[in-house]
Order: sequence, then C-alpha cells, then structure tokens
Amino acid sequence: MDELSWGVELWDQVENLFKHEIDQVGLTESYFKLFSDVQKLQHEFGKKLRKTVSVYLPRKKPDVDELSSVLTYSSIVPQILEIGVTHEASSKKLNESVVNPLKTQVENEKRSLEKQRSHWSKLNATIEQSRKQLELSWQKYVTNFKEKQKAYEVSERAQNDIQLARVDQQKFEALYQSKVQSFDQASRNYVDELAKYNIASRRHYSTDIVTFVDDMESSSRMRNNRTRELLLMVTRINEETISKLASCNKLISEAVSALDSSYDSAKVIKRLHTDEQPPADLPFLDLDKCPPGILDGSVSELGALILGVESAECTNQLNNSGSAISGSGMMSGLIRSTHKNSKDEYLSLRSPFICGISIKSIKNTDLTIRQVADRIKVLRELVMKTDNELRSTDRMIESCRTNPKFGDMECLVRAGATYSRRLNSLKQHIKELEK
Repeated sequence: MDELSWGVELWDQVENLFKHEIDQVGLTESYFKLFSDVQKLQHEFGKKLRKTVSVYLPRKKPDVDELSSVLTYSSIVPQILEIGVTHEASSKKLNESVVNPLKTQVENEKRSLEKQRSHWSKLNATIEQSRKQLELSWQKYVTNFKEKQKAYEVSERAQNDIQLARVDQQKFEALYQSKVQSFDQASRNYVDELAKYNIASRRHYSTDIVTFVDDMESSSRMRNNRTRELLLMVTRINEETISKLASCNKLISEAVSALDSSYDSAKVIKRLHTDEQPPADLPFLDLDKCPPGILDGSVSELGALILGVESAECTNQLNNSGSAISGSGMMSGLIRSTHKNSKDEYLSLRSPFICGISIKSIKNTDLTIRQVADRIKVLRELVMKTDNELRSTDRMIESCRTNPKFGDMECLVRAGATYSRRLNSLKQHIKELEK
C-alpha cells in the first residue's frame, strides 16, 4: 500500500497530533531512563564482581599446581573476573553510544516540540487576523447596506408626500445618494477583504497546515529512525557482550571438563607415597628362654632376638628409621611402661615396644622372612574380604537398577569404586612382597 501524507490526511487533527508527539517524546524519554538505569546496574555489577573475584585469584603453589582441581580453579577464577570486566566495558559502551545520545535526543525533541507549538500558534494567529479583518469589513458592509436601505425608504416616502416641500424631498434624495456611495465603497472594501481572506484561508489550509503537519510527520519519522539506530546499537553491544561471555563460559566449561578425580588421586599418591608400610606384628618375648646376659645388654640385641635375626645390623627395624605411629593410648616414639620396676635392672624391659617394634612404620626391604609371610597372609585376607564386599555391592547396584527404591544408587556406586581401588592397591602390595 502506498504511503499517505499526514498533512493531507490529518490537516484537522493537529491538536491530537501534538498529543501523539508528546507521547512519543515521552516514550523516547522512557528509553533513556530505562537504559540509564540498566547501564548503572551493569556497571555496578561488573565493578563489584571484578573486585570480589580479584580476592580469589590463585597464588602459585608448585607442589599442588599440577592437580586438575587446582588447574580448574586457576582457570575458572580469571574467567569469572573477565565476566566482570566485560560487563564494565559493556556498560561504558552503553553509556557512550546509547544513553548519552538518548538524553540529547530527548532534550532536542522537547525543544523542537516547543518550537512547533509556537509556530502553530503563529499560523493560527495569522488566519485569525485575516478573519478579524474580514469581520470588520463585513460589519461595515452590512451597516452601510442597512443605512442605504433606510435612506431609500425615507426618500421614497418623501417623494410620495405631496405636502413635503420640494427642497426637503431633494435633501432626502441627496442623503440616499450619499448612503449609496458609502455602501458601494463598503462593498468594494468587503470584496477586497474577502479576496484577501480567501487567499489567506486557502494558503492556510492547503499549504501552511499541510506543510506544518508534514513537518511533524518528518520529525516523528526522524525520531523513530534515530531511536531505531540506538536500539540496534543496544543489540550490537549485547551481541558483543554475549559473545565475550560465551567465550568465558566456554573456557570455564573446558576447565570444568578437565577436572579429573582419578588423575588427581593418582597425583596425590605419587606426591605423598613413601615405601613405608604399617608396623609389623609384635612377636612374643619369652623371658624364661632369653640367653643369659641379654636382658642386661643393649636394647638392639634384645630387639634382634625378638625379630629372630642374628644381630641388630641385619635389619634396619632396630635403628631410628621409620615413623612412629600415634594412636589411642600411645605416645610418639618409644612408649614407656606406665609403671617402673622396683630396681634399675633390666632397663630394656621397661616397655614391650622394644626398639619401636610394632609402633613404627617399616619398609618392605626391612621385613624379615617371617614378617613378609605374615604380611602377605594378612593382605590376602584383606583381598578376599574386599572382593566379597565389592561383589556384594555390585549385586546391590543391579538390584537398584531393577528397583530404584531398593537403595541409594549413587552411594553404592561410590562404595563400589572405593572397594575396587582398595582391591587394586592390596594386590599391588602383594606383588611387591612376592618379588
């Protein structure tokens, strides 16, 4: 459909058009207030987010930096910080490219509307002045017509009155002729003013109002076009912001995907693992069968007797190596008896934990043949027990798949994974002892 003209179609709706334009300027002002508030909120959010996250920026810790959990954290925090920076940058662009231009546009539109109102008043004043001039000319025209008609009637009566002197009849006739001349002059003046008014009226309605209303339409279209450009700028800023946020989120997602509990667990084992094994069992010391003099001898020789080795030099279990294992009712290091012998003899018997046997960790290479056999036996029993627990857990998991109300599937899966890892470690230790 072809576009139509406000000036031609709405020439008689100027006041309603002014109301329409006032509403449109108000709408532009609403856009300004809206994006002004949005810009302030975005700036405040970005600033607070950036300052808050900056406190959590990771510090380098070489001993743990290789863990995926640490790497994930180290990757995520800067991206969250970048999100704050992005919002700050976006708010700045919004302020410079949208908010400030909208403010200027609102101020200009209000001034333009005031000028249009003033111009409209002048147009109306001009046509009103033409109407007044025509009104005055009309009044004179009508008045002179009435006076001429009255003078004519008086003159006719005088001419028909045979008792009236001829001089008086001539006076009334002269008065009538004078009124005729006045009427003719008033008539010519009225015709002139009427022509001027019609010209002014045609110009007012056919040209001035049409031009004025078309100018209002042009202003309205320009306003909409400017507003449209500014709103498109908002979308471009948002698209740029969303793109940067999506990039940050993608990096965060990649960092989260790199979080590997199995990898970290292996790293922790590699970093903290030692060759130390739990303390060996404490052998029984038959005091009645101890060789003469050994109870008064060195503690290390007594320890060698307990372990069944020829001398203290044959094993490192009797020296100061190994870590003391603390526990309920124990003290780190060599544990002393809670009571003392009545005499100072047999000092080596003041505690059953001679040379720290059974309270200090021990290396596989320091185990005696009997201790190795005992340790393998214990480990195999643990393997069997753990394997049974794993099988039982697997059966429960299968039952949960059939009937979800049977138990907590997630908890069972975690337990199964724990048993599986424990089984792997126990088997590995058995292999190491059997070498």
